[in-house]
Amino acid sequence: MFFTKVIHVAEIAIILLLTTKLATSQTKPGCSESCGSVNIPFPFGTTEGCYFDESFLLNCNHSFNPPVLTFPRSNISILNISIPEGELKVAGPVSHDCYNELGNITLNNSDTLTSMFTFSNFSLSTTRNMFTAVGCDTVGVIGGTSGGRNYTTGCVALCNQIEDVRNGSCNGVGCCQMSVQDGVRDFATSIGSLNNHTQVHSFNPCGYTFVADRSYNFSSLDLVNFQNRETVPVVLDWSVGNGTCEAAKENLTGYACQAMHSDCVNSSNGGYRCTCSEGFDGNPYLLDGCQDVNECESSNPCSDNATCENLVGSFNCICAEGHGGDGKRDGTGCSPEQDREDQTLKLAIPLAELEGLSKAMHPWEEDDNLQAEEAESLIKPSNPYLDEDNHGASASNTTTGFDSMKHHIIMPYDDGR
Repeated sequence: MFFTKVIHVAEIAIILLLTTKLATSQTKPGCSESCGSVNIPFPFGTTEGCYFDESFLLNCNHSFNPPVLTFPRSNISILNISIPEGELKVAGPVSHDCYNELGNITLNNSDTLTSMFTFSNFSLSTTRNMFTAVGCDTVGVIGGTSGGRNYTTGCVALCNQIEDVRNGSCNGVGCCQMSVQDGVRDFATSIGSLNNHTQVHSFNPCGYTFVADRSYNFSSLDLVNFQNRETVPVVLDWSVGNGTCEAAKENLTGYACQAMHSDCVNSSNGGYRCTCSEGFDGNPYLLDGCQDVNECESSNPCSDNATCENLVGSFNCICAEGHGGDGKRDGTGCSPEQDREDQTLKLAIPLAELEGLSKAMHPWEEDDNLQAEEAESLIKPSNPYLDEDNHGASASNTTTGFDSMKHHIIMPYDDGR
């Protein structure tokens, strides 16, 4: 008997484990879920049948230990893929130029990220990246294409002594930054110097340029130590296709938003992305990818004296007996019914007092209204042959007469009353 119960418990545990894995799976069945430490959610994949289309095909390079996830025909490492934000973080290169004490150049390696873009579904994130130049004698330039047009911009970073440099500040003293233009799908950075670092060589022999996540925090130590940095995190926006949601929905066989509780969002750089509807979480690109979020467990949205009830796509907070309110922490919460009645009474009393004060200050308004009502009752037509809309020969004349009398009876208020 005991052995049978153990078997049943084990079966239940296995079923729960499989159910949980199915609900949280980010890939198609039989596809690799990760490469090294990087998860590979659908629509991305590394083998046939595991990606949405070829623009989402990635390569898992097992010649490294651990394996490195890259774009096909590229050595740019992929660090993270985000489904909710539609972002992909990669390791972007750093351009260096270094000089000796005599001002002779010893290193200059301006790089390009052009090869990282397999198709047109990836662009630099305007909101997440900045073009940055670090150095005390550094001219940084970035060039690329955006919307089929070439563009070039840059900035200059200067300083005379390291004491002038402030950590965390990229205002042109030791570090400068520029925003990245919308829709950039390939770019290159270059670097130069005004005086070959001869006047600042003792504390800054090199200059550096790169595009990096805005989270980069400049430090005066970067003037020397950045020489050892090969890459920095760069954030790319990705989308599906190059049409709008409306156009994509016309061909449901090629429509990427497969989950039942999913929404389509147009991308500012062309194409569209899929998101789980509010109250759901997961991968909207998979058929059963969006699962209900149990807000009662994940965010504790109800006040202490309320019970949380999870609903499909939402939740409800139920106040304890004798209490009223919406029960939510960010709402009215729950309060004793007596307190709510007292509060209502406190609001009603001032309103009544205000109404009484108004009548005391303007008693003639009540008399005027009474006069108008009496006059209207005296001259109001009582012809039984008129229909509900007072259609008839005398209806308009009577109404006009009443309006005229009403105008003379109800005198306008002036200071002489």
